[in-house]
Amino acid sequence: MVAAAAGLFLMVACDNISEKDRLIDFPLPEANKSVLIWEYTGQRCTNCPDGAKVISELMEAYPENVVTVCIHPEGVTFTEPFPRGARLTCETATEIYRTFPVIEFPYAFFDGQSSSESTNYPKWSTEAISKLDNRPPANLTAEAKADETGRITVDVDCEFISDVTFPMNLTVWIIENGLVAPQVTKTGGRDNNYVHNHVLRGSLNGTWGQLIGSVFGIGDTESFEISGQAEAEWALENCEAVVFLSDPNSHYVYQCVAVHIETETE
Repeated sequence: MVAAAAGLFLMVACDNISEKDRLIDFPLPEANKSVLIWEYTGQRCTNCPDGAKVISELMEAYPENVVTVCIHPEGVTFTEPFPRGARLTCETATEIYRTFPVIEFPYAFFDGQSSSESTNYPKWSTEAISKLDNRPPANLTAEAKADETGRITVDVDCEFISDVTFPMNLTVWIIENGLVAPQVTKTGGRDNNYVHNHVLRGSLNGTWGQLIGSVFGIGDTESFEISGQAEAEWALENCEAVVFLSDPNSHYVYQCVAVHIETETE
């Protein structure tokens, strides 16, 4: 009941926002880092398609510096699946939601942290852009490939550009684009052919990754190989690996990168 009331409040409030306020219509600053946006979203959330539109526009403006993961946790009213279409929920999404539970959808986390604008999707672009000026402790590059058995291997290089004296995790999530599944709309109808993008499918090294160390110096470089088996339902040609460095306790994200998974047929 609380979640439903919260969703109704958001629907009424956001209906009064003009189209121009939803778009990025101001000079775009240069980016020092990439921002990771993970968004709680669901097939039964009427405002979620509008949240997806805001993020899509932001990614068009910053194609190299905005990484998005759409999280469909299990056991939430907004994410109850319809009888037809692709399955969008996964265990990793559910574990994230258990760590950071909320009652309102859509809800965005910016670099692993909530903000006063987390439920105000027309303001997500401003919130995300404000993070791009932060200086990360390291730069990330990654390559991902999958063999004919569906084994995914991600090679990651970390180049530290500042001294680090705190623990740091490295995490690799897998997302998939182009998933067709029903989605409710603000008009009260249902789009049975809605295309869901950036959908979290799972993790190659645990929900929050693995500890890689706590002391690094400027100029240090570290390389890692993370691998895991894809599930049979994943269309690997539509998948990406999302790689990020984070604090193992707060889950604040220091830096991130998303790369397409190359398959044997490409």
